[in-house]
Amino acid sequence: MIGDQNSEGLFLKQLKSRDEENIRQIRMEAAVHHVLHHFSEFEALKPFVPMYCGYDPRQHVLVTEYIHNTANVWELTEQREQLSASQAKCMAHILASFHLDLTNRLVDDPTLSFLDQKLPWVLNLPNAVNHAPEVVFQHIKQDEFLLYKLDEAAHSWRCASIIHGDVKLQNFIAQQEANELKLVDWEQANMGDPLWDLAGLLQSYVAGGLAYMTSTAGHYELPVSKAYWEREKVLEMWRLIWQEYSSKMRWTSELAEEAALKTVGYMAARLLQSAAELNRVRPEFMAPGTWSMIAEARSYFRQPHVYSRQFCSQTSTVHGE
Repeated sequence: MIGDQNSEGLFLKQLKSRDEENIRQIRMEAAVHHVLHHFSEFEALKPFVPMYCGYDPRQHVLVTEYIHNTANVWELTEQREQLSASQAKCMAHILASFHLDLTNRLVDDPTLSFLDQKLPWVLNLPNAVNHAPEVVFQHIKQDEFLLYKLDEAAHSWRCASIIHGDVKLQNFIAQQEANELKLVDWEQANMGDPLWDLAGLLQSYVAGGLAYMTSTAGHYELPVSKAYWEREKVLEMWRLIWQEYSSKMRWTSELAEEAALKTVGYMAARLLQSAAELNRVRPEFMAPGTWSMIAEARSYFRQPHVYSRQFCSQTSTVHGE
């Protein structure tokens, strides 16, 4: 960071390790920032992302605006012990503002040729020869049902728009003195399926509660102190997000139903990713929250219609405005 807490500054991102994958990611991030800031279609997104200042392809340094005195939505939720309806709707609005169909430009626009349209790693897991030794990966690789469903989700993938690739509550930030959110950490960005981002946001609310699960004699439960993550409150956020996003995308009822089912499958895959991320602290041991996320993912894969209907049901009284 160049600057200080009380003034605008620049955020410099430079690779610690120049291996092939890290270089690919920072190039993708720079290319996506360029597209978002220079394509006129994305004008509505600009208030919701840090300003892009440039990229040095020789030193692999990405320069963006530095936003001081911020907290992310997960941190704000923990501080307030309350889920925010206004934040949920704002995050859905941000996603819809850049999920624009660019398929007709993919062939002819040289800017988009920099994007490699790579699948998220979890969807590649069924066909991966080598995988990390952590217990979560071992568990998935030994589970034929999960592998089949991940492969099924991978085959439904449609590269249509710019995607963030790692949408979750932790990647939406707000300055302490302002209510406006910004979406940050675009290092997984690429051309891809926009429903992957939507699924990431929806599952992030679920993962927020499951991460706190405790176990007593094999029974998993949410601590009383974390009651603001309980299922009914999460469902309220799901419905608000779905209503805001689907209205912005102007789906017909048929398209909305198809998108909802596909989103549930992606949510399951994203939950498996969240389980792996949660378990990195003790990779040889499966914590209660990790088991809960894997079980939740399995349930989504088994009953997609049950969960997709919960998006579209009538929203009840919402708290946290």
